[in-house]
Amino acid sequence: MKTSNFGEIREALMPAVLMEMLFHDDWKFYPDHVFALDEIFQSTVAWGMYEGICDYWGITPKPRLAATVAEVNFPSGYVAPGATVNGTVSMLNRGMAWCWGHKTSTENWPVSIYFPYTVWKLRATENDQVAPGTKIEISQGAPIYPGQTATFNVSLTAPLASGTYTTEWQMLKDDAFGGAFGEVATAQIKVDADPPVITINAPVGDNPYGCQTVAFDATDELSGVASISADIDGSPVSNGQKVCGLALGPHTLTVTATDNVGNTATQSVTFNVVNTVGKTTAGGWIELANKKGTCGFVSEYVEGAPAPTGSLTYQDHDTGMTVKSIDLVAMGIVGNSATIFGTCNIDNQPGHWFRVDVVDNGEPGSSDLFFITLDTGYAQGGVLGGGNVVIH
Repeated sequence: MKTSNFGEIREALMPAVLMEMLFHDDWKFYPDHVFALDEIFQSTVAWGMYEGICDYWGITPKPRLAATVAEVNFPSGYVAPGATVNGTVSMLNRGMAWCWGHKTSTENWPVSIYFPYTVWKLRATENDQVAPGTKIEISQGAPIYPGQTATFNVSLTAPLASGTYTTEWQMLKDDAFGGAFGEVATAQIKVDADPPVITINAPVGDNPYGCQTVAFDATDELSGVASISADIDGSPVSNGQKVCGLALGPHTLTVTATDNVGNTATQSVTFNVVNTVGKTTAGGWIELANKKGTCGFVSEYVEGAPAPTGSLTYQDHDTGMTVKSIDLVAMGIVGNSATIFGTCNIDNQPGHWFRVDVVDNGEPGSSDLFFITLDTGYAQGGVLGGGNVVIH
């Protein structure tokens, strides 16, 4: 009860006490009807009446503070570390009305300010692994009566380490006569702070001149891989692609992978394209559109030599074009296949290059393959119509 001009009742065991105070209060600054219209005051009086009626009839009243979880919505997938995680928690009121009221501030005494406030909040429990102790007030507006639902917008900051974190929320009457009450709403926040793991299988180490097959992969056990890309010396390549004609010497394959929450990993390997010790010879012809393409070459590389030795001659009898090698630059042998690269004259004009790919399918040579590519864009090849390819 209020005594003199000091003190004020906030909770009462009997509603009649509050109602008596309402009619006999001599508060100086505001008339009594202002406090009579305060919704927190009204809610307390109404619940007190309900308890009084129950007590009169010998009925056990329902709990004054009670709530059940109506709905919880948070992202089900993984989120990035430090990301903003937005969700909602809806609580069903099972007790006295939840509402806003008004109270005075004497911070600038004797000027008194009458301002809105509420004691009804949603609070993250002490066991919450994301934002323990965080409080969110009910929305201003109509009271939340028993049987009605209050929905709270929850904004969290995801932890910085990978893992699954539990966030727990419970209703709170934030005053001396309240405390946490009702069911606990829970949700899982899954964080992926780890970038994908990249594996590069080929090319690595030393690789014979010719064609290199690119093989790489990326895995991410949490949110999964969203994208993966690669390049050799800055030129894009794809997994499984056969890259032909890389110059002798070192090259760098770089792979970049990003997971579904934006974590990115990059890995590089340096590999070498080298000459292969051995010898390749060929002579014969291939079918062209009308006539033949005749070829003859020999290429040999010995350990420690600066380049292969040998020569190439090719003639297109459809067009009359003649190709003669100037220098052999590189030779690579893999199994029964060989690739030879060099500079050449085309119709006695220098400044060109050629690449020859051959396959030795055994004697007598009728199924051997010969292909020639020139820097001009010319490309012909196929099964030898006659002749033989021998890879030593």
